[in-house]
Amino acid sequence: MYNPLFALFFTLLSFGYPIVAQQYCSAPKITDVLGNEDPIIDCAYPLNGKCLQLNVSYPEFFKTSSYAVSAENYTPYGAYNAGTPIDADADDLFIKKIPISFDFCFYENTYSEVVIGSNGMITFDTDQLGKINYPNIAESNPSVQLPSKSIFGTYHDLIFSKNDDSEIYYSVIGAAPCRKLVINFYKGKMLGCTDTSTSQIVLSEGSNTIEIFVQNKVLPCATAKFANALIGIINSDGTAGTTPPGRNSGVWAAQNEAWKFNPSGAPIIPQINWYNSLNENIGSGDSINVCPEKNEIYTAKVSYASCGSNDFVLEDVANLTFVPEFPLAKDYTQLFCTGNSVSINLNDYRGDLTPQNAANFIFTFHNTLAEAESGTNAQPTSFVLTSNMRFYVRVQSATNPLCFRTSVLNLNILSDSLLTNQIEICDFENDNSENNYQLSKFNSKLFSFPINGNIRYFLTEADALANINEVTNANIVSGIKLFVNYQTTTCTQTFGPITINLISSPVVNTPITYYFTTCDIKNDYFEIFDYLLSLGPLVTSDPNLVLAFYKTYQEAFSGVGSPLTTIIEGKYPIYVRVQDLNGCFSIAVINLEVVFTKVVAKDDTVYICFDGVQDISINLDDYAPDMLLDSPIGITTRYFLTQGAGVANVNWTSNLQVITTDGDFVTKTFYVRFTNADGCYALKPLTINLVHVVIKKSQLEVCDAGNDGEENVLLSIFSNQIKGNQNATVTYYPTLLDAQNNTGSLSNYLVQNTTKLYVKIESYGCVDFFEINIKLVSSPIVNAEVVKTVNSVCDNNNDGTEFYDLTQLQAEIYAGSESVTYSYYQNYDPINNAFSGLISSPSNHPVSASTVIYVKIMNSAGCYSISKITLQLNFLPAIVLKSAALEKCDYEFNLNEIFNLDDAASQLFIATDNSIPLSDLEIHYYNTNADATAGISTTRIGHLYTAIDSKITVWARFTSLLTGCFSIAPIELTTYVPPKAVNSIIKDLCDDNLDGFFDVNLTQFTDEMVYDFETINNFTFFYSKADADSNNNPIPNPEFFSANPFPLMLWVRVENIPGCFDTASIQFTFGQKLILNNPGPFVITNTCDIDNDGVENVDLTQFENAISATATQFEYYPSMLDLNNDTNKILQPQAYLFDSNSSVQRFFVKVNASGFCPEKTEITVALKTTPIFTLSDYYFCPGGDVDIKPDFSTLDIVSFQWLNPAGEVVSTSNELLDVRIAGLYTINVVARNDCTFSTSFNVKEYEVPVITELIANGNSYTVIATGSQTILYSIDGINFQSSNVFPNLPFGVTTFYVKYEGSACLGLPKEGLILDIKNVFTPNRDGINDTWIIKDLYVFDGKKTNLKIYNRFGNMIYEQESSTRLEWNGTTNSRLVPTASYWYMLTLADGRIFNGWVLVKNRD
Repeated sequence: MYNPLFALFFTLLSFGYPIVAQQYCSAPKITDVLGNEDPIIDCAYPLNGKCLQLNVSYPEFFKTSSYAVSAENYTPYGAYNAGTPIDADADDLFIKKIPISFDFCFYENTYSEVVIGSNGMITFDTDQLGKINYPNIAESNPSVQLPSKSIFGTYHDLIFSKNDDSEIYYSVIGAAPCRKLVINFYKGKMLGCTDTSTSQIVLSEGSNTIEIFVQNKVLPCATAKFANALIGIINSDGTAGTTPPGRNSGVWAAQNEAWKFNPSGAPIIPQINWYNSLNENIGSGDSINVCPEKNEIYTAKVSYASCGSNDFVLEDVANLTFVPEFPLAKDYTQLFCTGNSVSINLNDYRGDLTPQNAANFIFTFHNTLAEAESGTNAQPTSFVLTSNMRFYVRVQSATNPLCFRTSVLNLNILSDSLLTNQIEICDFENDNSENNYQLSKFNSKLFSFPINGNIRYFLTEADALANINEVTNANIVSGIKLFVNYQTTTCTQTFGPITINLISSPVVNTPITYYFTTCDIKNDYFEIFDYLLSLGPLVTSDPNLVLAFYKTYQEAFSGVGSPLTTIIEGKYPIYVRVQDLNGCFSIAVINLEVVFTKVVAKDDTVYICFDGVQDISINLDDYAPDMLLDSPIGITTRYFLTQGAGVANVNWTSNLQVITTDGDFVTKTFYVRFTNADGCYALKPLTINLVHVVIKKSQLEVCDAGNDGEENVLLSIFSNQIKGNQNATVTYYPTLLDAQNNTGSLSNYLVQNTTKLYVKIESYGCVDFFEINIKLVSSPIVNAEVVKTVNSVCDNNNDGTEFYDLTQLQAEIYAGSESVTYSYYQNYDPINNAFSGLISSPSNHPVSASTVIYVKIMNSAGCYSISKITLQLNFLPAIVLKSAALEKCDYEFNLNEIFNLDDAASQLFIATDNSIPLSDLEIHYYNTNADATAGISTTRIGHLYTAIDSKITVWARFTSLLTGCFSIAPIELTTYVPPKAVNSIIKDLCDDNLDGFFDVNLTQFTDEMVYDFETINNFTFFYSKADADSNNNPIPNPEFFSANPFPLMLWVRVENIPGCFDTASIQFTFGQKLILNNPGPFVITNTCDIDNDGVENVDLTQFENAISATATQFEYYPSMLDLNNDTNKILQPQAYLFDSNSSVQRFFVKVNASGFCPEKTEITVALKTTPIFTLSDYYFCPGGDVDIKPDFSTLDIVSFQWLNPAGEVVSTSNELLDVRIAGLYTINVVARNDCTFSTSFNVKEYEVPVITELIANGNSYTVIATGSQTILYSIDGINFQSSNVFPNLPFGVTTFYVKYEGSACLGLPKEGLILDIKNVFTPNRDGINDTWIIKDLYVFDGKKTNLKIYNRFGNMIYEQESSTRLEWNGTTNSRLVPTASYWYMLTLADGRIFNGWVLVKNRD
């Protein structure tokens, strides 16, 4: 089968594509001592024992406080029209802000965005977006008049238009951290000229370098409005900038040149850290020693602090590889649990002593490392181990006896494996305490490595033996004792006590303040410093200690980081790691106070006026004192012709110099070195500029815009012409005398015809006076508006536009004889006198039916007028065409099919879309759009076209025989090859819906029916091959194919376009139906009908385990038809709401299992009746009880449980008797069918009336009672009356009763008292009437009654209070009162008061 993609790929390989690669930035490089970047360790490699040294080299970067510019090879980064276009259509505009995509440091500020200006420059001042990018570059760099924070690529007056191929592109190339932002200014048109300019600005990540490439920048034409151009960079305030020689503001040309601006500030000292493959920090500095035990990856990360705290990181990776024949060795420890002898074969441990295949090496076992290294005195490999033994193993290459490595094999009996019971550790702060010490650090001190098990620490032997209270960290003091468990997979041994002793760390002097003054020789803000020599003796005098100096405490503590080698000015601490032979260390702090002495001087520039040719003698001593900012005392001054000689202090020259160079601006630079007595110096340039003031142009012209013979002119418009590229000011005067006296200066002047004025030109303090002549130049006299109507215009291609030659209207615009130029624009703003939309090809410009064009007519003096063209095109009826496509089948697979292009006519031309009949058109065919548009007869092709590619586009041109108008349209010719059908098998067909038929979606398997699946392929299915070949009787609806009986074979026809096909057979195999453990049917009988309404949630899934243990899915349906159609599937069968009142009583279950066809079973539901009943409320009289005896005889209940209001079981029979407590009671019952029921009922006291008050009145009582019903009253509890008044009551206590009418329940009774007060008693102790008694006072419910007795004189002689009875024995103060009548006052508890006389007869 022909594959167009393969053909395209082959074509690409045949012709080839260039692969462009560019080194975007310098990267660090790791090498070994042999210079290898990825060391390969073999037997000849010069290892130092097991170790080797790796070194890293890295690029040097500098701060961006200043820059140096240099010429570079012209190698721009890609094509100038590559990248993302910004759709530039602008003049003098900061047009677009773009992301840099990385942090870029420029003059020590970090930027992430930049704004592109249309005049070939960029700025980091994002506020400039949308503002004017001024084209008049009059000032030299640096200058506050220039755009600040900017890079000037080729900064000059450019215009970019969407009507030509000018454009600005940008792209980011490379990968972090070595990216570059590339900005291309492609074919910007130099305003006023036909020439274009192309340049490129490149910003580099990390190095912060700036590159500028200039493809072409020609000298400006005579009609250029602004001729100056500039290349360079400038800082944020315009005080510092850098420009290549000859490329400052001025008139110059460049082609295929490149400039590079390198940061030239102080060098950035990087931090270097090394990491292994586990990303563990293993060291710092330019070099590191590594001792790998296997293939390893090492990474060096070089971090630069650029623009303050922003870290820029470069890294390199070294892959260290051991060749297979190089032996790798590793130590191994074998522990034995028994203390008895063990038979040993040392060869059994070879696989443990190397990570490689042990069979590739020779192993010998030795008593000493020297023997192992020399290969002598090898020990027997078989012996009986009775105590710990250590062997030094020589692992030797099988082919090279001189290629070996050694390792250690420890054979230890666990009980004897302890190396020591005394450990010493460093007391870091010498305070006899190491807090929270990690005890696992002792492992290597106590046992041979590697550890072959788990080691645990304990504070007591008991804890160690019981393996409890393990400690992992502890506060260590000298003499502390620990116990250790060494546990292997087969045994455990306890060791101890282990005594830990602290040893002192080095004693150091800290903190130390160190004052140091030195000369910053190069004024670069740092100096090389020998810390060990200068500061070491201050920290310690012990020669056995090792000192290292670090920037941070963390680096000093870890010993990882770059040791200090330089100092900077200021007050700051450094940290000294002081380490002894035991590895103990202390940290000393040194507070540095560093003062840099400098010879402070400045650059100087001197301007001397001269006539351009004279020789100028100078004495450099005249200028040097002003350059020195320090006191001149002790300063030696010398002069040099080059900077290098000044640095080396050689070849100095005389102070007396003669400059003989001629010119208008002559520059000579000398270098002045100021050196003090300490040897500090400053080297500064002294630039001598000889200035000859000249006038560049004195005959000036100005346009007479109105051609009226006079023009009010702003004179400053002539300044640039007058001074040229001089850095000068121009002042205008009416007379020479005024100019010389600096009086009457002019800013504007009414020029009439020709005017003479005078100017003063001042440059760097040099002045001269010149005459100028200003002449009015008339502007072209034009027709202000030209209206042109063109009839019978062809609307070729029916696009509503046609090309028109605007230049043919020039005669109607301008009839003068003066030579003029015409510029055509789409837009004109008369308010701002601004044109836009420059038309680059006015002789062939597309215009619509109605178009307005603006023409600028300019004469040789640069004066112009404006004319407006209004074009009206009246189009003839267009020929309307559509695209067409022809397809052929390449039956022979030879890609040589002939297309009749005339067959496309019906697709191309739709008669109803056209007013021109097809018979009035001639049709021709062409290979390309351009050929068809041109319509050249020699490029025509015939209507019979042989296609040699699978997809080709040709073009048809329909031309009117009457008007010659035409339209073109494409015809796509596609050659297809027949698809290759594949005989296939559709396996494991199932009756998935269990309706007795096998169903299959034939279209689901089409990707198996053809070798190369294409979306264009169409698949039809047939019962026979003959039908498939003839495309007769296709099977309808193949997505739902079903048959009974099911055929064993079908046929498929695979067709991409009509008639381009192949056929293949489809066979079927049938799957095995799932065999159920219990096929059912099943009946659900375990569900109670809780409400006996026939509706209940049932769990249809309860039989799943019984149905099949292998099934993966059960699906439930309310009918077999639903199962067949997969409708109404029960979504929650585990909680199905069953309604026995409906027609659905039986359910059908589809059972699925992976690898089997589904099976079905049935489930029927039979609900059990619940023993439902209700109990009404029960009542009892207060103080009484009630028996609850419901009738349960019809409910077949077998279990009862009665609960009182407190939830306590009070009965388990069918009755609840003698209920005396009101509240909510519950009964739980269980029926014989195990259905349960529970209900609650209330037991309540009957309501009874309440006596609230008894009101006595003589021998009558009125009963006051409250209640919700009619109340009856009684004094015997038997006979009741409706009246609450009881008169004529007997003396003594009467009980009152109340109840509701019709109720048998009595309310709480209440007692009343009718007093029987005697009026005489005889207290003579004869036992008869000896005391006066008032009784039955208890009826007042504990309230007291008061009695007072008075004699005839009104004196109270007796008083008593009681709540039960009052009794007076006729005495007062224990003496009998005489016979007489006594007045009493009796106050009852209910408020009644009785008084009267009582006679006391004393018979004695």
